[in-house]
Amino acid sequence: MRRLARGWAALGGLLLLAGCAPRVTLDPPVATPPADFSGTAMPGPGGPVPIRQNEWPNLTWWSIFEDPQLESLILEALAKNNTLTIAVQQVEIARALVRESRAGLLPQATLAPAVAWSRISNNGPALPGTQGKLLDAYALPVTLSYEFDFWNKNKLALESAQAFAAAGEQDWRTLYIEIVSSVATTYFNIATTLAELRITERTLAVFVDNLKFIQRQYDVGVASALDLQRAKGQVSVTQAIIPDLERQAQQFQHQLAVLLGRNPGEAVGVRPLDATRAPAELPGGVPSGLLQRRPDIRAEQDRLRATAARVGVARALFFPDITLSLSAGATSISTGSLFLPGSFAMDFLASAAVPLFRGGALEANFDANVAAYRQEVAVYQQTVLTAFQETADAISQVEERTIERDRLRQAVTDQDGAYQLANRAYRAGVSSYLDVLDAERTLLVAQLAHAAVEGQRLIAMISLYKSLGGGWDASDGQPVPVSSR
Repeated sequence: MRRLARGWAALGGLLLLAGCAPRVTLDPPVATPPADFSGTAMPGPGGPVPIRQNEWPNLTWWSIFEDPQLESLILEALAKNNTLTIAVQQVEIARALVRESRAGLLPQATLAPAVAWSRISNNGPALPGTQGKLLDAYALPVTLSYEFDFWNKNKLALESAQAFAAAGEQDWRTLYIEIVSSVATTYFNIATTLAELRITERTLAVFVDNLKFIQRQYDVGVASALDLQRAKGQVSVTQAIIPDLERQAQQFQHQLAVLLGRNPGEAVGVRPLDATRAPAELPGGVPSGLLQRRPDIRAEQDRLRATAARVGVARALFFPDITLSLSAGATSISTGSLFLPGSFAMDFLASAAVPLFRGGALEANFDANVAAYRQEVAVYQQTVLTAFQETADAISQVEERTIERDRLRQAVTDQDGAYQLANRAYRAGVSSYLDVLDAERTLLVAQLAHAAVEGQRLIAMISLYKSLGGGWDASDGQPVPVSSR
C-alpha cells in the first residue's frame, strides 16, 4: 500500500508540473459569400466538405466546346505532364508519413541479439577465482516498449499528418485543374493567333490585288502616284504584321507541347477557331456551394486542421512522457545453454520523463505553432476571398466578351459592306482611293478584334471552370483517384 501511495503521489507531482503548460484559444476563421452569391456560407475548417465522389472533377466539362482534338490533348497532358507526376509523388510521400505517424500509437518491439567476450584482469578487482579467466556471454532478448499517450501527443501528431496528406491531395487536384485550364487556354491562344494570321493573310491578298489594279491604272495614266504609294504602303504595313503573329503562334505551340510532356519543337494540331462550339449563355445559376468544391479552399481547411493539431502536440510536450519497457529473453555464458529454461531473464521498467528546464525551447515551439495556426486562418480567409473574386471576374468576363463578340460580328458585316461599296466606287472612278484605304483598314481591325474577343470569350469560360473548382455541373464527371496516376 505504501508503494502504491508513493506511486500516486509521484503521479500527482507530475500532473502538478504539467499544469504549467500554456493555454490558448484557437479562433476558427469566418468566410461568408457575397450577397449576390446564392447558397450557404463557406465551410469552416472542421473537416472536408461532403462532396460525392462523382462530383469532382467535371471531366465532361470540355465537351461543351465540341472539339475532339482539345479533348485528346487534355487527356494526353493528364497522362504525361511532368509537373502533375511530381505532385502525385508528393501525395505518396505524405501518405507514407501518415503511416509513419500511426506507428507512434503502437507498441514497439526490438530483437537485439548480443555476443560479448571479455578477459578478467589478474590484478583488478574481481570475484575470487575469476582473475585471468576468459568469459563469454550470449543474449537473445526481445524488448517491448510502449509510450502511454495520456496527453494525445501521438494521436494529434497523426491527425496533423493525415490533414497535411489530405491537403496534399487537394493540391494535386488544384494542379489537375490548372493543367486542364492551361492546356485549353494555350490551345485557344494558338487557335486565336492562327485565326488572326489567316485574316491578315487574306487581307494582304486583297491589298496586293488592289495594288496590282492601281498599278495598271497608274500605268495608263488613270490612277495618281499618291494612290499608288498608298496602296504600296498598305501592303507593306500588313506584311509587317504577319511575322509577329507567326512568332506568337510558335511560342504558344512550344508552351502547349511542354504541357503535353513533349519536346517544344513538336507541332501540335489545333482546329480552326470558328470550328469551336461553345454555349452562348452561362449555365443557369452559380451558387456559392459550387465554390466549396474548389480544392485550394479544401486544402486550406485541411492545413487549418493540421496546424491546430500541431498546437496540441506542442502543448503536450509540456507534460511528462510515461513509458513502459519490458525486456525478456535468454542469457547465457555458452551457446549450448542459451535455450535452456534456466537461461530466461526478464527486466521491467516504468519511466516518466518530465521537462523541467529547456531554456524556453518548449514555450518558443508552442508560440510558433500558435502563430502558424493564425497565419493559416488568414491564408484560408484570403483564399476564399480570392475564390469569390475569380468567380465573379470570370462570370463578368464571359458576359462582357459575349456581348462584345456579338457587336464586333455585326461591325465586321457592316464594315465589309462599306469596303465593297468604297471599292466599287473607286473602280468606277467616282471615289478616291483614300475611301477604299480607310474602309480596308477598318475592316481589318474589326476582323482581328472579332477573332481576339472570341478567343478571349472561350478563355474566360475556361477561367470560370477553373474558379468553380472543376466545372459548373455539380452532378457530372467521374472520379480520378490520385493513386492511379
